[in-house]
Formats: sequence, structure tokens, C-alpha cells
Amino acid sequence: MTARITELENQITALSKELRAERTASPAEEFTNFAFEGQGGPITLLELFGGRDELLVIHNMGKSCDYCSLWAEGFNGLVNHFLARSAFVLVSPDTPAEQAEVAAARGWRFPMVQDASREFTTAAGFWTDDDGWWPGASGFRRDGEKILRTGKTEFFPHDQFCSIWPLMDLIGGSREWEPTFPA
Repeated sequence: MTARITELENQITALSKELRAERTASPAEEFTNFAFEGQGGPITLLELFGGRDELLVIHNMGKSCDYCSLWAEGFNGLVNHFLARSAFVLVSPDTPAEQAEVAAARGWRFPMVQDASREFTTAAGFWTDDDGWWPGASGFRRDGEKILRTGKTEFFPHDQFCSIWPLMDLIGGSREWEPTFPA
């Protein structure tokens, strides 16, 4: 490893700490108790907390996006760790039946809901008329009946939320690899 690689890795670590501190210091944003469609029928954002005070929401573009499936594969491996601290749910445009089919085929163990109206996804900043659906994550806290979004981030290829890209960088060569999943 070259000295420059070590220097860049140290800069990334320092920036990650700075980003965490900035997120922690940022004010929370009050959120509406939006409605979704789940496997058992209608469910609200407040109900997705499942009696907990924290909720992590993954904004996913659905079964048509191989990248979103790749991120979900990684989260599936971490779901028990997420659930040790907070509620966890994936929101996508897919119907509950489509979500159940994909989850069964891939062995996904986390809850999924549909935002058919796109109202929640739009308010969260993960839907625009120009770009459509966009992947990312939002963190929420509950204060009684009050819902507060405490953070958000977008996902994109080669981001920090999917370990496959930096690991593949270690083997060198082309970065033209694309995730693909058999039907």
C-alpha cells in the first residue's frame, strides 16, 4: 500500500467522523404520520416503529433496480443488528405481493411496505417528477405521537452503504462491474 492510499483512507475516516458529528448536531424535522400498504394491509409510519422509539427506513426503487437489490442484500445480513436497536423497514413502489415474492426469492428477512401514493417518498426527498424514485435512508425518532426525522442520505453506486465496491477495488482492474440478479 502506498503512503498516498494511507493518507486518503485517513482523510476518509476523519471526514466520516466530521459527518457523524454534523448529523448528530442537526435539528430534527417533524414528519407526518403517512400511510403505507403492508403485507397485513394499511399501516402508518407511527405503527412502523412497532412500539420502539427509533426507526430506520430504507427508500428503495423496487424490484426493477438491481442496485437497490444489492443494497437490500447487504442490509439483510445486518437486519438483526438493526433490530437490536431500532425498528427497520424497506419502502418501495412495489405492491406487497411483489415485495413478498422478491423477499421469498432472495431470503430477505426485513419488513417491507409500499408507498403507493408517493406522498411519504416525496416528503422524504426520494421522489421527484424529473427523476422518479431514488434510493436512500431516513432515520426517525418517536416522541409520543410526534415523528421526527433525524437524518437522511441518498444511495449511489460506490457509496459507503454497500461494501462490495471498496472490496472489489482491492482486486483492481475495471470498475465497470454492474450488479445483476437472475429473474
